[in-house]
Amino acid sequence: MKKTVGMLILIMITICHNELSAQKSTKEKRHHYEFMLSPISTLENDTIVSKYEVRSTFKMNKVSLQKNNLLYQQLLKSQLELSKLETERKIIHTERLKESASILKETEMQFNLSIDTIKSLNSTKAQEEHLQRLNRQIYAIKNLDEYEIKKKAFGLGIYLGLHYEVYGRELSKYYENSTSLELGYGTSYKDIFWYFHINYGKLKTKNFQSTNDLNLNPEVDKTEIGTSLSYKLYDTHKWRISPIVRYDYAIVAGLLDERNTDNINGYNKVSAGVDIDYILSRRLCLRPGQLFSGKEMEDISIRAKMNIGYMELPHNIKGCLFEFGLVFNIYGRFIR
Repeated sequence: MKKTVGMLILIMITICHNELSAQKSTKEKRHHYEFMLSPISTLENDTIVSKYEVRSTFKMNKVSLQKNNLLYQQLLKSQLELSKLETERKIIHTERLKESASILKETEMQFNLSIDTIKSLNSTKAQEEHLQRLNRQIYAIKNLDEYEIKKKAFGLGIYLGLHYEVYGRELSKYYENSTSLELGYGTSYKDIFWYFHINYGKLKTKNFQSTNDLNLNPEVDKTEIGTSLSYKLYDTHKWRISPIVRYDYAIVAGLLDERNTDNINGYNKVSAGVDIDYILSRRLCLRPGQLFSGKEMEDISIRAKMNIGYMELPHNIKGCLFEFGLVFNIYGRFIR
């Protein structure tokens, strides 16, 4: 008899233990979720925005689906969306990618607390009010006007295109207007741009008697090296206008006839004008970098260059000139 009673007690204890274990297991595995980062690029107002999107895997087991109503499930979905949006904003404002790991960990901890809060709502009215609060927060984040972008002081730019010169006064008596290929590379500090440029072309003389008297070669190669300084006066989403001053020094081999082909002559040019950029596309990278901040704003534009200046060659050949250029320009600036 005692043996039989003991067996019954042991069986009851085992059943109770199994039920408690099952309940605990169900509770622990009631919701399955994981947060992760995924790089994406989207087109927003003619700007390609590259950033990290927070994605998640979220599942409810069958017991939870059967036990809870649709309002409870909607609360979880809204809380999940809010957590993702808030995390994306935090990632955007980080400088290093390694910081994102701690942010995701914090998101999971906060999400756990949010689920506990949702579970504690013991009436339909309380659930509906909480759902409205979540939706208002989601709406506020989605309808922010712009990203909070602050441009850093320094930027880099490069351009390549054609440079055309129209000569006036004495220059026009001796030389044909010239076309050259120009390459420029520079940097900027705030709204001030500094460029170093080099262009290559040819000087062709006109068939006048005066040119023969000076023993000028009919055609010579010229290489001009110079620098320019400009200031960004007007800047919108599509246009940028910058007044500019420019200095060039030219190296010309064989400026005179064959008796002096070994001579290398030079001349100076100074000019002032304006650069007008039409921005074809803009890319905004909001992804934190691995070692350094990878956030930057990059513009690709077509630039029209218009200058008026003064040029003086050997033998007192001098005069005014008009410079025109059409170049393909890429300019980038770091942001935070």
